[in-house]
Amino acid sequence: MNKIGTILPTVMVGLGVIGPVQAADQTAAAQKVLSSLHHANQTEIVMARMAKEKGASGQVRAYADRLMKDHGDADRQVQAVAQKNGITLVAPSTSGFFDRIVAAREERTLANLSKKTGEDFDKTFTDAMIDDHMRDINNLESAENSLPPGDVHDLIAKLLPTLQQHLEQAQEIQKS
Repeated sequence: MNKIGTILPTVMVGLGVIGPVQAADQTAAAQKVLSSLHHANQTEIVMARMAKEKGASGQVRAYADRLMKDHGDADRQVQAVAQKNGITLVAPSTSGFFDRIVAAREERTLANLSKKTGEDFDKTFTDAMIDDHMRDINNLESAENSLPPGDVHDLIAKLLPTLQQHLEQAQEIQKS
């Protein structure tokens, strides 16, 4: 963790404001957020590569270029924050009911995109990007509100505007 992220929970534990379990929970929460971000970035890059190859419109292919660049940059930042804070990025959990639903939806989306071509691909891809970015923004806003100040919180604040731009761009493509 960064110095404040390490010292603050220690001081708060020492003062009895939070217990040791809560400090450990904060690290677990940071790991979950960073791991989810890493997975989301990787998935967006895969879908964007598909769009570069299969997209019919120049607008979709240009959007795919931006997604590959921005999510590649974001993923490098996620990995740097994880490394700085001694956090190991883990694969998304599929142990819970909701986790299995999310994983299955993601697999269906990728399988569906792989079968599409031309304008049909463009529509399916754009719809998926709108859904994914809306969900990612909502999840990150919730995480931002629940995490204490520190590297992970700062990273979320830095990434949210780009995700909102991705959402807006996908909505504009959908309208055209």
